[in-house]
Amino acid sequence: MQFFTIAAFVAVFAFSSALPVQTESLTPENFKLITEHGVWFIEYFSPYCAHCRAFAPDWETLGEEVSQEDKLPKVHMAQVDCAVHGDLCESHDVKGYPTMRLYRDGTFVEQFKGSRSMERLHAFLNFRRGDPYPEDKPAEPEPAPAPPEVTAPPPLNLDGEVLALSQDTFLNTIAQGPAFVKFYAPWCAHCKTLAPMWKELAKAMQGKVTIAEVDCEAHGALCKSYKVKGYPTLQYFNKIDTRTEYTGARTLEKLIAFVDQASAPLLQTVTPEELDAVVRENEVVYLALLHSVDGGVGRTVRRSAARLLGTPRVYTSSSEALRTHYGVPHSAKWAVLAFKDRNSREPTAAFYGTATSAATPQEKSALIEWMFANRLPLSAELTPDNFDMVMNAPHSPLVVIAAVDSNQKDRVSTVMSEAALAWRARTSGTGRAGATSVDDPHGRGVVFTWMDARRWGDWLWRMYGIKAGDDIPVIIANHQDLLYYNTDPHGSPITLSTTSLFSAIEAAADGTTTPRSSQSSIEKLAKSLNDKLMAIEDFVTELFKSTIFYIVVVGVILFLLIKRYVLDVPVDPYPMRSKEGRID
Repeated sequence: MQFFTIAAFVAVFAFSSALPVQTESLTPENFKLITEHGVWFIEYFSPYCAHCRAFAPDWETLGEEVSQEDKLPKVHMAQVDCAVHGDLCESHDVKGYPTMRLYRDGTFVEQFKGSRSMERLHAFLNFRRGDPYPEDKPAEPEPAPAPPEVTAPPPLNLDGEVLALSQDTFLNTIAQGPAFVKFYAPWCAHCKTLAPMWKELAKAMQGKVTIAEVDCEAHGALCKSYKVKGYPTLQYFNKIDTRTEYTGARTLEKLIAFVDQASAPLLQTVTPEELDAVVRENEVVYLALLHSVDGGVGRTVRRSAARLLGTPRVYTSSSEALRTHYGVPHSAKWAVLAFKDRNSREPTAAFYGTATSAATPQEKSALIEWMFANRLPLSAELTPDNFDMVMNAPHSPLVVIAAVDSNQKDRVSTVMSEAALAWRARTSGTGRAGATSVDDPHGRGVVFTWMDARRWGDWLWRMYGIKAGDDIPVIIANHQDLLYYNTDPHGSPITLSTTSLFSAIEAAADGTTTPRSSQSSIEKLAKSLNDKLMAIEDFVTELFKSTIFYIVVVGVILFLLIKRYVLDVPVDPYPMRSKEGRID
């Protein structure tokens, strides 16, 4: 009895805690957009399915082996958690777990059946993946034929009006091309202020980009699925499965400039003769050195560039002279170089790819991370337009901030720009603390900035306790952790001299100086409590289904035990009668 109970509890615990391997996760929102291009092998599973848990290590191994294959077309692997997205699995007529199906360009090809051995799985994929896409095939030595005529996609936003979207129309609209979407609530004052400007934006973008809106009071689930936490929230969607929240100024001029930049061609060709002029016109430029922009690697660069929304611009070239000039190693089949400070003499960072026809999943992920980590200029004025991109950048750079009055701005901007150039020379041309070469992915990014103390005075005082004066205050911010440094390693206030700046930056990057907090005691307490509450909420949310299952199983076990030892007592068909009232 005791052994049975313990064994049951152990079994339940193992059953509820085992989780499947996490690969690309598909949801009702992204299933169509992600699978519409390429070959996809998808597992429909449930975390409560014993067969799924037993198969998880093999699925992970299969994913690793498939990602390293040179066979074309490449097979991408993904999963759908049917315990979370039951409606999606039901709509795809999934009858059991695990179910594995192959899709090509969004069209169902065949379901895998039978024994789930590695040999059979590989044989299935090799036989069913189909012929390589034309752009994946190696180039023929013959001269290329004349390019076929390309039919331009139908123009968007033909009427120049704001399009109201719902759960039923959202994905189809996004799939047609770029769209700028406003998530709003009818009672929101800021939303009401933005409404007439949004209509003007739709007119300005007529025939170019869809301008749309979603009423979050009427379509709450849709807004929640896109992580809308406040109103209005403005998100720009590419036809490719990417979206970016707009956090800049909400003036018509700024909105038009943003959409124009975001909807510009993702890749632009540049010749060696044009490169210097292009770099001098832009604070940051990416140069992709590719043999072809139409192959698998070209698609990878294009998809990665789509996430940047035009900041910075990405140019391409097949010039062998440029590869030689910038020292691209022979082992690199393709490369992306970053140029900053309007200087084309040498790149500040380089990404070298090894894939010949199609980038591996690891290279795709690494390229996107690299592009975001190197998109910031070495020096800039912090304004509402670039504040979020700089201070909340994914790679968490150290941001040097000088608070200046208007009469100091020209002088300080020159000093900071010169300091950035000197810092770049000090860091092997990278601008990153600790980096040893342009292709070294390590090191802490650094951005030199200045802020208008009159406009940002309250914020600068509240966050860092500084205000403009004759002695220009300088701090180094780690904004995402709400920490900052205002002294060099010797305890002296940071000044605009390169000696003071560089020693303070290196000490902050090395962790050899103690930072200060931008939060008050009350804010720290509130954040701590909020973090704990969020952790509890996440814990409860993640384990809710497992907990319910656990309770049900325990309930069944208790019921069986009670039935076995309490209710299941044999009844005597001939009960003994009392001796009272006997005649004998």
